[in-house]
Amino acid sequence: MIVPIKNVFRNEIIGLLNRFELLLIARHWETIDADFERRKGNYKARLLNLARCVPVFINSQTGKDYYTGVDRYNRSGKYLNGCCHCS
Repeated sequence: MIVPIKNVFRNEIIGLLNRFELLLIARHWETIDADFERRKGNYKARLLNLARCVPVFINSQTGKDYYTGVDRYNRSGKYLNGCCHCS
Protein backbone atom coordinates (compact mmCIF):
# COMPACT_ATOMS: atom_id res chain seq x y z
CA MET A 1 0.00 0.00 0.00
CA ILE A 2 1.17 3.51 -0.79
CA VAL A 3 0.76 6.03 2.03
CA PRO A 4 0.25 9.73 1.19
CA ILE A 5 2.78 12.24 2.52
CA LYS A 6 0.08 14.60 3.85
CA ASN A 7 -0.53 14.02 7.57
CA VAL A 8 -4.32 14.14 7.31
CA PHE A 9 -4.46 11.34 4.75
CA ARG A 10 -1.76 9.28 6.43
CA ASN A 11 -3.51 9.60 9.80
CA GLU A 12 -6.81 8.53 8.24
CA ILE A 13 -5.14 5.39 6.89
CA ILE A 14 -3.52 4.66 10.26
CA GLY A 15 -6.91 5.09 11.95
CA LEU A 16 -8.57 2.64 9.57
CA LEU A 17 -5.77 0.10 9.99
CA ASN A 18 -6.15 0.30 13.77
CA ARG A 19 -9.95 0.27 13.69
CA PHE A 20 -10.11 -2.91 11.62
CA GLU A 21 -6.99 -4.45 13.23
CA LEU A 22 -5.20 -4.71 9.89
CA LEU A 23 -1.47 -5.04 9.32
CA LEU A 24 0.21 -2.86 6.72
CA ILE A 25 2.73 -3.90 4.11
CA ALA A 26 3.93 -0.55 2.80
CA ARG A 27 5.19 -0.03 -0.73
CA HIS A 28 7.60 2.63 -1.90
CA TRP A 29 8.28 3.29 -5.56
CA GLU A 30 7.59 7.01 -5.89
CA THR A 31 11.07 8.54 -5.95
CA ILE A 32 11.73 9.54 -9.56
CA ASP A 33 14.06 12.56 -9.39
CA ALA A 34 16.99 12.43 -11.82
CA ASP A 35 19.15 14.60 -9.50
CA PHE A 36 20.76 12.16 -7.07
CA GLU A 37 20.86 14.39 -3.96
CA ARG A 38 17.26 15.47 -4.40
CA ARG A 39 16.22 11.89 -5.03
CA LYS A 40 18.09 10.64 -1.96
CA GLY A 41 16.35 13.22 0.24
CA ASN A 42 12.92 12.40 -1.17
CA TYR A 43 13.60 8.68 -0.82
CA LYS A 44 14.42 9.08 2.87
CA ALA A 45 11.41 11.35 3.48
CA ARG A 46 9.06 8.84 1.89
CA LEU A 47 10.55 5.93 3.84
CA LEU A 48 10.13 7.85 7.09
CA ASN A 49 6.55 8.64 6.11
CA LEU A 50 5.85 4.95 5.60
CA ALA A 51 7.62 4.03 8.85
CA ARG A 52 5.26 6.35 10.79
CA CYS A 53 2.49 3.89 9.92
CA VAL A 54 4.37 1.06 11.68
CA PRO A 55 4.13 -1.42 8.80
CA VAL A 56 5.04 -5.09 9.03
CA PHE A 57 7.68 -4.24 6.42
CA ILE A 58 8.34 -1.81 3.61
CA ASN A 59 8.78 -3.10 0.08
CA SER A 60 10.99 -0.44 -1.44
CA GLN A 61 12.24 0.24 -4.92
CA THR A 62 14.67 3.07 -5.55
CA GLY A 63 12.48 4.28 -8.39
CA LYS A 64 13.67 4.85 -11.92
CA ASP A 65 17.32 4.01 -12.25
CA TYR A 66 19.21 6.72 -14.11
CA TYR A 67 22.61 5.31 -13.23
CA THR A 68 24.64 2.43 -14.64
CA GLY A 69 27.60 0.23 -13.71
CA VAL A 70 29.81 1.19 -10.79
CA ASP A 71 27.99 4.51 -10.39
CA ARG A 72 24.73 2.61 -9.81
CA TYR A 73 26.43 0.35 -7.25
CA ASN A 74 27.90 3.32 -5.34
CA ARG A 75 24.63 5.25 -5.31
CA SER A 76 22.66 2.19 -4.20
CA GLY A 77 25.00 1.93 -1.22
CA LYS A 78 24.20 5.53 -0.29
CA TYR A 79 20.49 4.75 -0.43
CA LEU A 80 20.97 1.75 1.86
CA ASN A 81 23.09 3.77 4.26
CA GLY A 82 20.29 6.34 4.47
CA CYS A 83 17.80 3.58 5.17
CA CYS A 84 19.87 2.26 8.06
CA HIS A 85 19.63 5.67 9.68
CA CYS A 86 15.84 5.55 9.33
CA SER A 87 15.30 2.23 11.09
